Amino acid sequence: MHRTSLRVEGGRLYQSETESNPIVVGTPAWYDWLEDHTAFSFVDSVGSFTAHKSVLPTRGSYWKAYRRRQGKLYHIHLGHSHTLTLERLQAAAQAFAGEHVPGEQASVPSRQPVASRLTIAPSPRIALDVDHYTSLIQTKLYRPRMGSDLIPRPRLLERLNAGLGGKVTLVCAPAGFGKTTLLVTWVETIDRPTAWLSLDEHDDDLAIFVRSLTAALQSVFPDAFGATASLLQATRFPALDSLVALFSNDLADVPEDLLLVLDDYHRIHTSEVHSLLELLVKHLPAQVHLVLSSRSDPQLPLARWQAQGHLHELRGTDLRFTLEETEAFLARALGSVTAHEIAGALEERTEGWIAMLRLAALSLRNAPDQAAFLERLGHSPERTISRYLVEEVLSQQAPAVQELVVRMSMLEQFCAGLCRAVMGSDASNAQVQATLEWLERSNLFLVPLDERQGWYRFHHLFQGVLQQRLQQRLSQEELTLLHSRASAWYAGQGLLEEALEHALAGPVAGGADPG
Repeated sequence: MHRTSLRVEGGRLYQSETESNPIVVGTPAWYDWLEDHTAFSFVDSVGSFTAHKSVLPTRGSYWKAYRRRQGKLYHIHLGHSHTLTLERLQAAAQAFAGEHVPGEQASVPSRQPVASRLTIAPSPRIALDVDHYTSLIQTKLYRPRMGSDLIPRPRLLERLNAGLGGKVTLVCAPAGFGKTTLLVTWVETIDRPTAWLSLDEHDDDLAIFVRSLTAALQSVFPDAFGATASLLQATRFPALDSLVALFSNDLADVPEDLLLVLDDYHRIHTSEVHSLLELLVKHLPAQVHLVLSSRSDPQLPLARWQAQGHLHELRGTDLRFTLEETEAFLARALGSVTAHEIAGALEERTEGWIAMLRLAALSLRNAPDQAAFLERLGHSPERTISRYLVEEVLSQQAPAVQELVVRMSMLEQFCAGLCRAVMGSDASNAQVQATLEWLERSNLFLVPLDERQGWYRFHHLFQGVLQQRLQQRLSQEELTLLHSRASAWYAGQGLLEEALEHALAGPVAGGADPG
């Protein structure tokens, strides 16, 4: 390996070939140096690699180790600067030197600088398997940020607090009932560290689920769960009983009460994941409380847990807005006088379904005849109400805004740079970001995914109707072009799984001009 002037060798950092006073790895001077630099090479008797630091879109910075083998570039996640001990560096070098490289294959053209590919990183301790092109976007580990129209719901917060004496809380209701909003509000009111994991379709695989879960737990306790993380780097994935034993032991070592939230658990269908969770609950330490959010009952022994006093539930009937909550919500959007006049009628027509109330409020805000609008709403079949309301809201937006939200509905989540790439826009990132922030302030069903306002997604009901519009308005060739642009952007950020998904989304993968 080529030795750069910045290299760690023999446990010391040399900043030049003639360095006479090297910095000892692990000392305060070492960690200060890491904060101010972005790369170094590591040479040891067990192996070598090059380390690069990336500034994350969401927060902080992050180090990865890179090494090329047989023409392929692999990387291993090292972690934040304060975790780069000599032992951690030696372990990474030894892993690269092994018969099977445990790190993720980078698979990016060699002409692209390595540093430009370091954008979003998983947990500090997890090295992802080569076979899975897994890109654990950091926003999965963050609680979504709440909107400006949040209504206090003390009755539900009291219900959630009452369940902390058991092992599991299940919040189960259809889409649009405010499950995630309620849980985010709750965890911000209690004095407990919270590990949050927003599940997606990729987590419906035992290996990926376990890695995501470990990353979420280590986001709260970076120095914990070392045994679990180490075993996950083994050549063969551990057996289920070994995983349960490791997680149980590591959870038992957590120094304080912990809340573990698995949001969108309805995305999990694999029996192995259900079995793992069932066994974890059986051996769950007293200081850990598990919270599940789902649109449907998960395939877990809910009846047995309830009979044993382990389970606390909130259902759709609990989450529906009461008349008082409906009036308070409408007062913020329409004023107290109008809210008082129409709250009863709207609560009756929507049955407290929060997403429909928000859509109706957006429509009523600009409706020339509110009484006529409510009358039409009352005669709409239930299965078409949400579609009707979305169409009403969209019709009130400028054509450029309609085009933006319709096209962005093809993305599960997006940021200003990705929007700009998909739209083929000449606007700057700052201009696109300003548009996204305006959409958020307008309560146009844009859900922020991180505190720094970088990533967003649409509310699922809203996205579903937008996607129907997308299919109706755009030709297959136009859709393929949008997917190709998204794929090119993701590839440029080193997010290979997302790039591959969009490349394969059209009938002619990679055949369109990426723009």
